[in-house]
Amino acid sequence: TIIGGSGNIGRWVADFAHTLGHRVTIQDLGKSPDLNPDWSFESDFHKSIKNADVVVLATPMQITNGLLIDLSKSDTKAIIVEVCSLKSPVKVGAQKCIDNGLKFVSLHPMFGPNTETLFEKNLILCPITKEDKTYDKVKKFIKKTPINLIEIPFDKHDSFMRYILGSSHLINLI
Repeated sequence: TIIGGSGNIGRWVADFAHTLGHRVTIQDLGKSPDLNPDWSFESDFHKSIKNADVVVLATPMQITNGLLIDLSKSDTKAIIVEVCSLKSPVKVGAQKCIDNGLKFVSLHPMFGPNTETLFEKNLILCPITKEDKTYDKVKKFIKKTPINLIEIPFDKHDSFMRYILGSSHLINLI
């Protein structure tokens, strides 16, 4: 299930999952008229996660934390994946998911929704706990793709990104 699946990143995730042979359900506020007919659509958030194996939150950062808090109160067995470019705004929701025993994964794709191939693209995996079988499972899956997997602890991600983005802006000024 892709929450926010009508947006750019949501569609990319849905296309990727569908290409790999997975069943795709889009949950969003409205059904896009050009939705892939092979995908199902569910407007109700709770119904969309009921039988999901994986729930990807491809939503704006300002609402992702609230969705994570809602998910933390659910009895879902799905792996919950968030893909925000900053982690501090979703820290409370992420921690609530973990505290309530949900399988949670934080990713940061370092590529945009127009990406057609994963070859030489970077994906940041942001573990929150030191040992986590869910992260190991996701890591094993990702390693089957041509993507470069980079691990940065969840609590260090934002400061690392400030350094990287600041450096690229500085280089452009020189």
